[in-house]
Amino acid sequence: MSIKRLVYLLCVSFSILPANAQKIAVNNSIEKDAEAIRSTISAIANFYNQGTPDSVLIFYAKDIRVSYPGLKDTDYEGFEVAYKQMKNNPGVSTFTRDSIEEIIVSADLAMVRLSWLTTQVYSNPVKTVSWRARDFTIWRRGKNGQWKFSRGMWFREKPVEGK
Repeated sequence: MSIKRLVYLLCVSFSILPANAQKIAVNNSIEKDAEAIRSTISAIANFYNQGTPDSVLIFYAKDIRVSYPGLKDTDYEGFEVAYKQMKNNPGVSTFTRDSIEEIIVSADLAMVRLSWLTTQVYSNPVKTVSWRARDFTIWRRGKNGQWKFSRGMWFREKPVEGK
């Protein structure tokens, strides 16, 4: 192999390395962002399961808008009211479990497709009602690096059970 050919191959190899290293760094960043969002969604479920649904508001953008079929969009203030009502309803316990299907991250925005299995246990009269809901959410990273739930579309699937 000639010296010219060897130098050429080395130059080509070195020009490819930075691009591959940059691609690996971007993929690692996307995976970290997806994991941060996954952890936040898990924390939201935990707040519900601990009986403090109003605590999830720390993960909501102040300009949040969520659409529910047949209802007016819900904003931050609407969630505040709804979650306080849930918390102050001693005859009902709510438990939920998330199932994340997909997270796509692009810069400071992310899209999440997930479903929730939610169960409410009523004490008087005693009954249990469960349902599954689908969620399509948009998350936005703030200047502080924290991901916030910003937009969403939520709808119930057919009832899982009712007792």
